[in-house]
Amino acid sequence: MNRNNFPFPIWDTNSDSPIEGTLFEIPSICQKARRKNCRRFYKNVADKKGFHECPEGLSCYSTGDNQADIVTAIRIEDTYSNSKIKNSGDYLPTLPKKLVLSSLMRSKDQVKKRVHETADIEEAEGFEDKQLVDFSLHEVRKFNRQIKRYSEEILSGLGSLATKSIESKAQSIFSASSMISTRLNIYDFEVNPQTITSQDTRSANIYKKFDKTRRILSSYAKEKNVTLSPITGNSYHEIEIYQVFDFLPFVLMENAIKYSPESQDVNLEFDDAANELTITLSSIGPKNSKEELANIVQKGKRGRHAKIVDESGGGYGLYFATLICDLHEIDMKIDSGDARLTYNGIEYSSFTVTLRIYK
Repeated sequence: MNRNNFPFPIWDTNSDSPIEGTLFEIPSICQKARRKNCRRFYKNVADKKGFHECPEGLSCYSTGDNQADIVTAIRIEDTYSNSKIKNSGDYLPTLPKKLVLSSLMRSKDQVKKRVHETADIEEAEGFEDKQLVDFSLHEVRKFNRQIKRYSEEILSGLGSLATKSIESKAQSIFSASSMISTRLNIYDFEVNPQTITSQDTRSANIYKKFDKTRRILSSYAKEKNVTLSPITGNSYHEIEIYQVFDFLPFVLMENAIKYSPESQDVNLEFDDAANELTITLSSIGPKNSKEELANIVQKGKRGRHAKIVDESGGGYGLYFATLICDLHEIDMKIDSGDARLTYNGIEYSSFTVTLRIYK
C-alpha cells in the first residue's frame, strides 16, 4: 500500500527507491537511475534543509530532519539540470518553490484533520497530547544531535583546534543544553502546571535574563546568518518569577532568529520608565494576515507563511509565551506589518513583540 500522502514522490529509505505521490508519478529517469548513487545522495541531504538537485538532474526538498520524508523526482525552479533531463521523455513541469512548500503543508494539515474527524473525543484529546509529546521529543532530539556533533568535533580536534574554536563550540553545546532544559520545563508546565506554580518564586533581573539568552543564542544566530544585535537600553528592575519564566526570552528570541531571512537583524530594546518596563523585540518574519495574527497565540496555530518557512514548528511557542506572561502579570502584544521583502518566494514583514511590566 502506498504510504505517501503527499502530491509529490518521496524517497523511501527502506526500499532505497522513490514512492509515487498522489498526483505525480515516478518519471522514467528515476526508474533507470543507479540506486547506489541515489542512496548516497539522499543520505547526505537528509539533515540539510532546503532544495537540492539530485544526481539525475531532478529536484528534491529536505526538511533537514533525518527522520522525515524527502520529496523528490520533480522539477522545481532553480534546482534542476536541464541538460540532464531534457531528453528523458517525461512530462516534467517546472514548479515554483512556494507552490511545492504550500502543497506539502496542506497535505500535512489534511492528514491531521482526518485523524480528528475519525477519532472519538478521547482519541482526539490523546492525539493532541501525542502531538505535544512528539514536538517536545523532536526538539530535544534536535538539540541533542547538536550537542553530540559539537562534542565530537572538539574531541576529534583536540591538540589541533585553536582555543577560540573550542570556546565557540563549547558555547554551542551550552546553548543546545539550555534549550533542552527550557523545553522540558515548558512540557512540565503544560502537562502538570501545579508542578510549576507550587514551586517558590525568586527575584530576578529581567534585563539579565534576556541578555543571558541573547548570548546563549548568539551561536544559533550565527549558524542562521542572522545578526542578533546588542540590547539597546538597560534596566535594573526585578520581579518575582517561577522557573518556567526562562522559556519566555528563549522562545521569543529563538523564533525571531528562526523565521528571519538571512542577513537580517534581530533587535531588542529596553525602555525603563517610572511606571512600567517596556521590552520590544523586533525582526523580519513571515507575513501574517489579520486573521492569522489574531490567532497566532493559540495552541497549534501558525501563519501560513511561517509553516512554509519552518515545517518543524508545532505552534506552541507563542502559546506558552502567553501563558507565562499571564502567570507573571506581563502584558504581551504582537504586531506584524505590511510586506517588506520577498525571499525564496515568501513574503516577509516587520514582526514586533512588545512586553510591558507594570511597576
